[in-house]
Amino acid sequence: MLEAVLIIIVTLAVLQFLAPSIVAIDTSNLAQWQIDVVQTIQYFFNYAPIALFGGFAWSLFGYLRYKFDDPAVVYDINKFSTTLMWWVGTMTPISLAMPKEWALAVTGILMAIKSVVNQLQAPKTAS
Repeated sequence: MLEAVLIIIVTLAVLQFLAPSIVAIDTSNLAQWQIDVVQTIQYFFNYAPIALFGGFAWSLFGYLRYKFDDPAVVYDINKFSTTLMWWVGTMTPISLAMPKEWALAVTGILMAIKSVVNQLQAPKTAS
């Protein structure tokens, strides 16, 4: 658990440190294709921290859900990295492809669907 928290803190700190420089790039003297590249990178720096935090929160709440059922459950850093890659790989491009309001709605719906699918796939315990 401590490893995951440290990974998130360092990654968010680096993104926050770099973001002002990336967002401040002047595109007035660039060709259109260069403007598109710079804007895509700027969008990434605006949305990546949200995706990273969301992935961590999703992983943490999943861990806590299983921890309450079975105190022997330990936090799995490999599961965290899988969850984080799913979030960054899925949610960031979706967020970049549409306006913020739509991105929030679509990613929220995807999270709800994924939650239901995860619950259906969860191993059944004997009652």
